[in-house]
Amino acid sequence: MNVSSPSSNDRVDDEIDLGQLVATLWYGKWRIAAVTFCVVLLSVFWALNTPPTYQADALLQLEEKAGSNPFSAALEGFGDEPASVTEIELIKSRMVLGQAVAEQNLDWVANPKKVPVVGHFVSRFGYLVDLPEFLKPYSQSDESITLKFLQVPPELLGEEIILEKLSDSQFSIAVPEGPTFTAKLGEQFIDNETGLSIEVNELQGAVGREFVVIQKSEEDAIKSVREKIGVSEKGRNSGVLNLTYRDGNKEDASRALGAIVNAYLRQNISRNSAEAESSLQFVEERLPEVRALVDRAEGQLKDLQSERNTLDLSFETQALLQQRSQIEAELAVLEIEEQELQRKYTTNHPTYRILLTKKEQLENQLQSLKSKSLNLPETQREIFDLTQELELARETYSKLLIRAQELRVVKASTIGNVRVIDRAQTASIPVAPRKSMIVAMGGILGLMLGIGWVLLRNFRSQGIKSSDEIETLGLSVFAAINLVKSSFVKDIKGQETRPILAVDEPTDLAVEAFRGLRTSLHFGMLESDSKVLSLTSPSPNVGKSFCSVNLATVSAQAGQKVCLIDADMRRGQLRKFFGQKKNQPGLADWLTGEGKLDDVVSETAVENLSFIPTGKFPPNPADLLLRPALSELLSQLSDQFDLIIVDCPPVLAVTDPVMIARHASMTLAVIRYGETQEREVQAMQRELEASNVKIAGAIFNGFERSKGQKYGSYDYRYEYK
Repeated sequence: MNVSSPSSNDRVDDEIDLGQLVATLWYGKWRIAAVTFCVVLLSVFWALNTPPTYQADALLQLEEKAGSNPFSAALEGFGDEPASVTEIELIKSRMVLGQAVAEQNLDWVANPKKVPVVGHFVSRFGYLVDLPEFLKPYSQSDESITLKFLQVPPELLGEEIILEKLSDSQFSIAVPEGPTFTAKLGEQFIDNETGLSIEVNELQGAVGREFVVIQKSEEDAIKSVREKIGVSEKGRNSGVLNLTYRDGNKEDASRALGAIVNAYLRQNISRNSAEAESSLQFVEERLPEVRALVDRAEGQLKDLQSERNTLDLSFETQALLQQRSQIEAELAVLEIEEQELQRKYTTNHPTYRILLTKKEQLENQLQSLKSKSLNLPETQREIFDLTQELELARETYSKLLIRAQELRVVKASTIGNVRVIDRAQTASIPVAPRKSMIVAMGGILGLMLGIGWVLLRNFRSQGIKSSDEIETLGLSVFAAINLVKSSFVKDIKGQETRPILAVDEPTDLAVEAFRGLRTSLHFGMLESDSKVLSLTSPSPNVGKSFCSVNLATVSAQAGQKVCLIDADMRRGQLRKFFGQKKNQPGLADWLTGEGKLDDVVSETAVENLSFIPTGKFPPNPADLLLRPALSELLSQLSDQFDLIIVDCPPVLAVTDPVMIARHASMTLAVIRYGETQEREVQAMQRELEASNVKIAGAIFNGFERSKGQKYGSYDYRYEYK
């Protein structure tokens, strides 16, 4: 026996035979097709059972915000221009979404009641057939509800209120854990005890249909709207925002998105005008104070001029006074502006730092002028100081009046820095479900699952797949019996009487294989003194009885006198091939001494073929086989027949075949393609060798050529055509 080296075996095992893989998939093509078809069918149902989702969109442009500081051109460009990210978060804020929810009643949910799981499918196609009576409350065609007003007490927020159509003008209201009311369409219903108030304008559908009405809490409604809305910037730093809103109803989608856009525009205008309003309030609060300073400075100057009898200042003093007044007026304006900036920025902000730098320069110039004024005569200096104070107060008062007027204009003319490019509009085609994509993905998934199932099934089936594997275990393969046609197998299932393949289908490939086995056995047993051939197997359900019957049949057809013995005295079923009764005397009767040879041997419909059934199943088959009666039976049969075939039980199940094999000239093991495991064959060999019984070879049964063997294999035969 030639055994390959471990390294070569490992190398062969590690290789992937693409041809074998393709052949395996081709063999399982119908399984793959069936799985693919089922998954595609499910995906089609899923696509039809998924409610459509419509998407409304709108386009907004964020314009540059105009400078809000008219005091100084140097401060322009340092304002709080909104970024796109900020505006996106504002759109999704509770302030904006809450206004939209309140304006369009987005916290109301009113829909026809649908069948669980398959509700949308039934609502679409239910009208095509007559549905059972228990489905009457559910939506089956084009049911709809128009809700005009809804107000529920806090304990009913989020709870389902069931409305049932009673007639064309009336409906019932079922409150959870509460009473049931009757109301009329088009009239507001109010229940003072529960706090429920509802008005329904229309209930479209047959009498008996039910509708579900829910009022969500503000928090849940805003959360639901936030999940449906999408905001993104088109392009980087483009300032153009694309708003989308998804809903199951086409009109509701555009209505909700329009409300959100309007709420956002209102808050934008309010935000921009709030800055001007705040500044105007500050200026108007300062006006009375500055006016009082002007009146006080005028009075002091008149009193001094009257006391000193001095009316005019010198030219030099007037020039000095004019410069000082101008600088102090500018400082006063900067002081007001600084107070405004303190509410917006820190001292490290660039705008604030520019203002401080300019203020420092003016203070240095003012200090220089004050030093020059100290050199004036005392009277001139006093008049100078009072005049300068008066001019400063008048200049400040004038600036405040101008600033107040400017802020009033800004407040009245604020329009916001957001422009609507495209109003909210819903596309006519739903964005979900994408039916073609779902079906295509279902086909791909089904194909993958089918292929995976076939490969997994093939992988888990670690049974012997070729004659080479059997010979590697040290057994010669006497014949490879091809798999019987499926039509023949279907015919014998469930029948008490079973047909013999070699008789009914003499041209079948398997029958030709049995003829080849007959020839091999004829030459293999020529020099043997015994004419007994025992057939066994490692485990049940490998076709051992099938092989025994057909081998005996083709041998008898060749002119040999053959006797077939069913030695499985526990589960023997060979009698069904010959139409014999269960209580027919047989091997067990001979071994117990209750029957004669002529009683247990019976002729069959096949010429030259005799048969010995099991007889009545004994409680101790192994003990009976140890008796000399078995040897005596085989000896007498050898005198009358050319070949004796004994169908034995499986080796790994009972010890019966070991005792029978001791009396046989040759023992063959039936191995089933793809089912018999290598370890089972090895265990069978150890069991028989322990009793000094050697297996002459194997019959490779159920070989499936369609599964695709390697081209070098010889496990096939030509078929008669």
